[in-house]
Amino acid sequence: MLLPLALAACAVAPASTPPAAQLAGVQSPSAACIVHVYRNQTSYHSLNPEKPFLYVGEERAGTLGVGQTQCLRLAPGKYLLSIRQPVLFMPGITSDRLEIEVQQGTPLYVRYAKEFRAVTGTGQMSSNSRLQLASEEEWRLRK
Repeated sequence: MLLPLALAACAVAPASTPPAAQLAGVQSPSAACIVHVYRNQTSYHSLNPEKPFLYVGEERAGTLGVGQTQCLRLAPGKYLLSIRQPVLFMPGITSDRLEIEVQQGTPLYVRYAKEFRAVTGTGQMSSNSRLQLASEEEWRLRK
């Protein structure tokens, strides 16, 4: 009789807490999303299980898979966003940075794109990685 109860208790996942980057300067957990960081919808790297890491300052805010968005609820101020490429599913080198200024009530849209550039003489593929401001329309279309 106690075994099903014990097994059921093990199946309950603990409530997750938002990353520290989302907590730093947060107005409230239920506040509207003020910074939308998204990765464009592309076929290049879409099957790669490793996802680039998004950082706000030195705090990890999450990962960005193809077509995904991270919502950052940040208080007004200046922030440095960066992307670190994964190496064996761990954050590696920083591939790009962008300084943003968050203003009260003004949403920002930031696009991360990793795009195919060329195949080298050794047969390796090379790519460009960019973090830049985008429009709301580009965010909606994931372009």
